[in-house]
Amino acid sequence: MQPGMADASPAQPASPLKKRGPGRPPKSAAADIAAAKEAFLGALVEHGWDGACAIAKISTHTPSRWRSDPEFHARLEALDRDIGDRIERLVQETIEGKRQMERGAFTLAIFRLKALKPHKYRERVSLEHTGANGGAIRIESGESTQGSRFLAEWGARGRITSTSN
Repeated sequence: MQPGMADASPAQPASPLKKRGPGRPPKSAAADIAAAKEAFLGALVEHGWDGACAIAKISTHTPSRWRSDPEFHARLEALDRDIGDRIERLVQETIEGKRQMERGAFTLAIFRLKALKPHKYRERVSLEHTGANGGAIRIESGESTQGSRFLAEWGARGRITSTSN
């Protein structure tokens, strides 16, 4: 295992929650939910999503539902930035030869960076074309003009009524 990488089987600290059965918790469990959120957020950076859910003893879908809570969402976004920064450092160290990383792990790191920092790593390119003064493009010759002529003719055909019986 590489230094600084999370262990696949982390030692799980005791969770403040008791393991429950399926279903939504009762409203009286607000303190337990708050404790589970704290446990999840505290473990996320070191143990990843699944590991943090296991430590907090919650379903892997639960934190996604908690995103509707503005405070939780803001803290999760901040942690995502921290995780993105950490992955950037790992990739940079690999590029500089200070760290060894398997090809699959390197590819995964690239995709995680694209997800966590789309403003910096996205591949999408947007091209916009406009005519003079930002208006429509005027096409004066070529196949497009011929296509426009065909459309006009076909439209005229639709208005012709058949008089033969």
